[in-house]
Amino acid sequence: LKQLSSASATSAPIFAMKKTPRKHQGERYRLKFRRLCRAAKVLVYENAALCDEIARLEAKYLRVREERRFLLARLLQAQALTKYMVQSAVEVKTTVPPSSVHWVHVSL
Repeated sequence: LKQLSSASATSAPIFAMKKTPRKHQGERYRLKFRRLCRAAKVLVYENAALCDEIARLEAKYLRVREERRFLLARLLQAQALTKYMVQSAVEVKTTVPPSSVHWVHVSL
């Protein structure tokens, strides 16, 4: 009997698996489930916060884009007006004597 036990001790180790009672195993799964539920809840809140941030940034982007378009239109109008005024002044200088030229101040 001693030889048998010493021979089995030197061969591959045998791991004793404890069987946990069903009650404890159910408790373990319940705790895992609660932990997963909490993690899912945190992810849902984080996702909602990210969606809110995206919506805020999109609104800001649209507002800035509209402002840019408006300012570009105003700039092009001002450039066209300035170009027209310069051309008119050149034409007036060449056709009318200098004493009759009246400058008009245009605010942009």
